[in-house]
Amino acid sequence: MQSKGTDRELATRLRMFAVTQPGLENITGLELEYLGLQCKVVEGGVEYTGTIKDLYKTNLHLRTANRIIVRIGQFKVTRLPEVVKRFSAYPWELYGIGPERAAAPAFRVTCHKSRLYHSGAVEERALQGIEKRVGKFNHEYSGSENPPLVIIRIVCDRCTVSVDSSGMPLHMRGYRIKSTRAPLRENLAAALVLMSAWDMKSPFFDPLCGSGTIAIEAAMISRNIAPGILRDFAFTNWKNFNKELWDGIREEAESSISDKGAEIYGADIDSRAIKAAITNAARAGVAHSITFKTGRFSSNSAAPCTNPGWIITNPPYGRRISAKRGGKQDIYRELAGALRKNFKNWGIICLAPASRDNPLPGLKTDILSTFTNGGFRVRVAEHCPS
Repeated sequence: MQSKGTDRELATRLRMFAVTQPGLENITGLELEYLGLQCKVVEGGVEYTGTIKDLYKTNLHLRTANRIIVRIGQFKVTRLPEVVKRFSAYPWELYGIGPERAAAPAFRVTCHKSRLYHSGAVEERALQGIEKRVGKFNHEYSGSENPPLVIIRIVCDRCTVSVDSSGMPLHMRGYRIKSTRAPLRENLAAALVLMSAWDMKSPFFDPLCGSGTIAIEAAMISRNIAPGILRDFAFTNWKNFNKELWDGIREEAESSISDKGAEIYGADIDSRAIKAAITNAARAGVAHSITFKTGRFSSNSAAPCTNPGWIITNPPYGRRISAKRGGKQDIYRELAGALRKNFKNWGIICLAPASRDNPLPGLKTDILSTFTNGGFRVRVAEHCPS
């Protein structure tokens, strides 16, 4: 359903939370500040308040968040019947949850240090409360639609209820049609770029580019392309969705795209990965902004241009590397050696397993962040040019 919205609706303040990969909260906080919003960085995300316009803009523009959720209620609870009562009072129909949808909402429930400790029982009572408000859902429906998501968090007998405004996770930009084994998520790739000292003007190179995610994110940042420009969001199914406002926000984002960005390069020894990268870059609208080639980064001709710039890369580890121990040269040593030989005065950001003391042997590095990627604890290492 769509509406132009009233002045009151447009002025209503929403309590929002940008869910973020633990370890990257500060980057998301800086993104929100850049959008003109005051925020508070906490573990697992960033709290902020704003209008419905801010909700639309942050979904469209945040590069490092996983999803944007809206707080709709908070209450103390120690008994399951109270969950039913409280949930029956919320206006679920505003958030696209009602009898017009065949599927019931999905739930994400966590309980810590509370008398209500069984997440399944809490979810069951929450659904009962919602159905008291909006009517029964078809529980035998098994369609492939993406149902609305309700997030319930109970900590020390305090229940916080939120609804997801994003739909599919925000890292799913819509451009990655083809991928290589265990690819880096788009929002993590963007985080590597944003936490670097790259000025978005000097050359940029990912010598282990795989399906091109880091190079594509760099090109989108350099050209000011909103990360959500290709995709849809859950809030477009809300009862008070303001299509006119949303269309204006999208048009503004499209008009601010720069025709020309920095020199972006990507390379990989796997020709199939390069083909996938070219396909994905075309889908993202940055095909003419990136030069991809097949080749090994340690060759004498590895540097893609004469002017120094920044290397940002995600070397293979864990499931992405199939070499037996001792079977191949350590890729991080090879990368450090190539940087000293062929990339003088280049800076570098790379991901490495947290178990490595110095990800780039022989080079001075700083650890910018630590987080989990694909089940592995990893560190973001930076070497700045001298």
